[in-house]
Amino acid sequence: MGYLIIIISALAFFTLLGSILGFLVLKRRYYKTEFRRKKTKKDTLLANELKLYEYLLLLPSQQTYSLHDIAKELEIDQKEICETLELWTNSGDLDKVGYYTASTESFTRVFSSRKPVSTNRCYYCETEIPLTEINCPHCAFEIPVCALCNFPIQYREPASLCPYCATIFHQEHLLEHLLSTEACPKCSQKMNIKQVKLASKPKASKVSDE
Repeated sequence: MGYLIIIISALAFFTLLGSILGFLVLKRRYYKTEFRRKKTKKDTLLANELKLYEYLLLLPSQQTYSLHDIAKELEIDQKEICETLELWTNSGDLDKVGYYTASTESFTRVFSSRKPVSTNRCYYCETEIPLTEINCPHCAFEIPVCALCNFPIQYREPASLCPYCATIFHQEHLLEHLLSTEACPKCSQKMNIKQVKLASKPKASKVSDE
């Protein structure tokens, strides 16, 4: 009788242990699947943000564009574009790119041609520094200078690189140049607007907020 009780107890113990181990395995698989799902979602959101930002920067200036048309062109949900543009409006990322009108769900591309007079805001850390400074005294980075206008590229100003010589320019200046001459103004390599390499991206992101 004693042996029977021991055997039954052992069977009950191993059954319980098996159930616990099975539960832990299923829980681990669930968390791994959930992690992959969230990572895929974040990667998609980030890719869409970069695609949208690049698209907006390459639009001709002084024109208004329907978000419906932009969403159709980029194959991105219109609601997602509205939320992203609202985020960038609040963060200041659109200040030197254009402006978003929520009531009409439209975007107006505007080139900013204002040049600094005596001070400049560091492209990397936003610190206000004298226009003559070559390196930022706060972050120590070298101040990028547009090879077309010879003025510093300021904080939040869209910038682009030549894909061949990596020379940096104000985004708007390089685009205006390429509209008349399809060649890099520095190395003279043939190139078009679609080959322009972006050197800047928006600071605010829905991915970092989640």
